[in-house]
Amino acid sequence: MSYRQAPNIEDLERLARKRLPAGVYGFIAGGVQDNLSLANNRAAFDRIRFKPRGRVDVSQRAQDVTIFGQAAE
Repeated sequence: MSYRQAPNIEDLERLARKRLPAGVYGFIAGGVQDNLSLANNRAAFDRIRFKPRGRVDVSQRAQDVTIFGQAAE
């Protein structure tokens, strides 16, 4: 399985554990200060929610995209 096929963070962690040297993985996965930064990152990730919209009129849709206030082509 590649990282693009990993459906969740736990699968990504398993892939990283297999592919990285133990010291590198431990440094990245361990966090610092009693894993406080790791816990904060995990909590922020867990707050992300998809908001599906049902019953939306799509008869008049546009493919315009605005990035940082600029129209992208």
